[in-house]
Amino acid sequence: MALLRHTISKSTLFEGFAVPKSLESWVDAPGRGQKRELTLLFDEQRAKATLRRIANARGHVQIKYENKRGLPFRQWLASLFTHTEDGMGGEYIELDKIDDDTYRVSPFPFSEKPEDRLTVLEWIFHRTNKHAFHSRDAVREIPAIVQSVQYCPSEGQAFYNRQLSRYFVS
Repeated sequence: MALLRHTISKSTLFEGFAVPKSLESWVDAPGRGQKRELTLLFDEQRAKATLRRIANARGHVQIKYENKRGLPFRQWLASLFTHTEDGMGGEYIELDKIDDDTYRVSPFPFSEKPEDRLTVLEWIFHRTNKHAFHSRDAVREIPAIVQSVQYCPSEGQAFYNRQLSRYFVS
């Protein structure tokens, strides 16, 4: 069972987000320069979004909801996800495919995470700075991945290594 997990950023709150290459077939991505309509289900609401493949050199696939029909979804996101001062909250959403063009969105805001999860308390950057965090999607996903792992005081490092490995792969 595939899920699309996406870390919340400012562009996620206002516009949309990119679909990872590994999940393009899962969303049945359209051809270059093509698009189609999706339905996003969240809480007891729904909103329309556009799944499109940009006609650029890389052919990115995006889910966009910046228009009027996406307003309820943007308002819902804004009500749940608040930005920390440094932008490294590790909040994310997961999309689960209901049918060909309908996806259920589950929120994972930092404020609602149980205390029994791992968390990133401090970032230490070697030969770079915080700009690397904001400029690379893969790096921004790390806090959400770490927070997916449940803290188990009776377990050792091997348990956490297996869990982190599983979540990084997915």
